[in-house]
Amino acid sequence: MGQTIPTALYYSQLVPLKDLKFKGMWWYQGETNAEHPAHYDEEFKDMINSWRRLVGFEFPVVLVQMPDYIDPINGPDSNWDLIQEYQLKAPEMISKCMTAVGKDLGERQELHPQRKAELGARFAECVMKLMYNN
Repeated sequence: MGQTIPTALYYSQLVPLKDLKFKGMWWYQGETNAEHPAHYDEEFKDMINSWRRLVGFEFPVVLVQMPDYIDPINGPDSNWDLIQEYQLKAPEMISKCMTAVGKDLGERQELHPQRKAELGARFAECVMKLMYNN
């Protein structure tokens, strides 16, 4: 029900973060944007900037590039490649942002990669560089 009410998720899920202290954010999403990828890069940038305005500081963001995937029913989707490209280039558009590459970690017909340890190691490397200058 809440997802059909304009701004419901924003006020129920994001506004409560306003007074919390946190070091950064990890973003692992993009599959639902493959249907309409045209402005994913701009929308992602705008979303991060609006969240930063809400909480009052420029928190670091580590974005996970979605793994390769072929829908078992509908076959390959060229929009998926476009989302992956946008995710890889996000640090060029967003300050204090890094992308943990996951393109090569997926199983062809599995949306979520089984090689989570490798993805976690890549994510941790980004966190160490971005948030701790290591």
